[in-house]
Amino acid sequence: PALNNLATLQQDTGQTEAALATLRRAAALQPDLPQPRSNLLMGQQYQPGVAAAELRRHACDWASWAMARVAAPLPPGVPTPVAGRPMRVAYVSADLCLHPVGLFLKEVIAAHDPVAVIPVIYSNGNTRDAITAELMRTVQAKGGGWRDVKELDDATLAAEAGSTKIPSR
Repeated sequence: PALNNLATLQQDTGQTEAALATLRRAAALQPDLPQPRSNLLMGQQYQPGVAAAELRRHACDWASWAMARVAAPLPPGVPTPVAGRPMRVAYVSADLCLHPVGLFLKEVIAAHDPVAVIPVIYSNGNTRDAITAELMRTVQAKGGGWRDVKELDDATLAAEAGSTKIPSR
């Protein structure tokens, strides 16, 4: 965590290259710690001149790293839609607040047609702000559910998300 904090300070003081180098070092020293890897991926989004293909490769590398650490295997395949019934789509994030994820997701949720898609939110974050409140209202208006899951371990969350316990209308 100390190197991750140093990288945050470097980024906040405009030392972007130093921050990315520090995050690479932190990820190498603690390969199972997600924060430096996540922050590295985010920091690369702000690098001028980085091609979209390279950013995609970094995102895919992150996804491969994260999926290798999932506590429970994911269910195979994609569920078959049931005619006349909306599909429930789950979103999991710790950043459902004034953060790029929260700002992006509020627009996605608002665009859902509740006849076709019911949003289900699994929040594992600590921050609650105006964006969180807006997201919660929008999810409710769309007939969806909201579940705080920060106290759940990965296996319990995976089991709940894959079961019929998903909050719904």
